[in-house]
Amino acid sequence: MTQNIVADDKLSVSAELSYSTEHNVRGLNYSNDSVGVGLNLAHDLGFAQSFGAIYNIPRSGDSDSVNHTVFGLSRGVDLGSLSFTGTVQVQHLNAVVDSIDLGVGAIFDQLPLVGDWANVGLTLWDNHELDYTGLVVDISVPLEGVLMEELKIEPYADFGNFDEFDYIKLGVELSLDWGDWSPFVDVYHLDGDNTPLVAEDGWNVQTGFRYAF
Repeated sequence: MTQNIVADDKLSVSAELSYSTEHNVRGLNYSNDSVGVGLNLAHDLGFAQSFGAIYNIPRSGDSDSVNHTVFGLSRGVDLGSLSFTGTVQVQHLNAVVDSIDLGVGAIFDQLPLVGDWANVGLTLWDNHELDYTGLVVDISVPLEGVLMEELKIEPYADFGNFDEFDYIKLGVELSLDWGDWSPFVDVYHLDGDNTPLVAEDGWNVQTGFRYAF
């Protein structure tokens, strides 16, 4: 599920329809072989950017439905030689286990040695129901117009270290900019250790399209 963190001076809305071999959230598997539909919103409040998302995987076969809801605020912070976007968010997952994640983090689009070619995010997460607290570091490298003007290639890496488990997620997302429409495919490898929910280590795929209203 892609979240809109930055919006302009009006309401930004996009919809997503996708298929995924696994619905993984921070290294935990909530659903297998699923089709989901999502809605992303973002708006400039003046003092901060608000963002939110709703993603639903309907019940299919023996699998329970999954509802993933996100609400957060982000604000740019300028400390002279260091600038970043601070974020505060709440995520609710209504699945086999009903739980709430609280996250506080920062997104850096320019760092020493890294420069502006990669985005680096650091987020502290706490989940009372699943009894875990930890840090997620995510790095992405957006590449546009490499093979064709409409194509965006974004390799990424997520590293999660929690008191009860840890995981590494390495992948690449390819998307096409067709105006309001954007088809995409996300291929990644997940390697988890001692996860409280069953996650099948190995390769996974998510594919679908997004539409911006």
